[in-house]
Amino acid sequence: MIVEINKEISTHLENKNNFNNIINNNSISISNNEEITLKKIILKAKYLDSIYEFEKELNIYKKLSEILPSTLKTRVQKKINELEIKLKSTINNEGFYFNSHDSNYILPGGFQLSKIIYQNLSSYQKDGIKWIYSIFHENKSGCILADDKELDKEIQVNLKC
Repeated sequence: MIVEINKEISTHLENKNNFNNIINNNSISISNNEEITLKKIILKAKYLDSIYEFEKELNIYKKLSEILPSTLKTRVQKKINELEIKLKSTINNEGFYFNSHDSNYILPGGFQLSKIIYQNLSSYQKDGIKWIYSIFHENKSGCILADDKELDKEIQVNLKC
């Protein structure tokens, strides 16, 4: 469904005459620069979807729904609804998205854990992995994971390395 919506929007953008007809029928005009900008926005949303950055992708589609013609708003709204469901799922899984196709738990940015490893981690270990990965994902230089007790930090460090 997500791919279909992206393809449909891209198809409309690639076929300038068809796209301009849709725009003109909705009393909206679009310049070549705006068309190029819309194409870039769609590509950015597709990229964010591929790395599981659902919140950022959702923001893009919400902004698009405000400017696209009414003929496309329904499909964009379906995409928005799908992304909101994915975000709720991510919240329910302590920040990880469960991909049922390959049974992996995935953090925004694309870091994946197998279902077996994920299910054997304590919540504090999942928090440690999320924190270590956020340092990496934000291109920060490094971090130290430490505590007072022996709380299985090895698995968090090994997963990161």
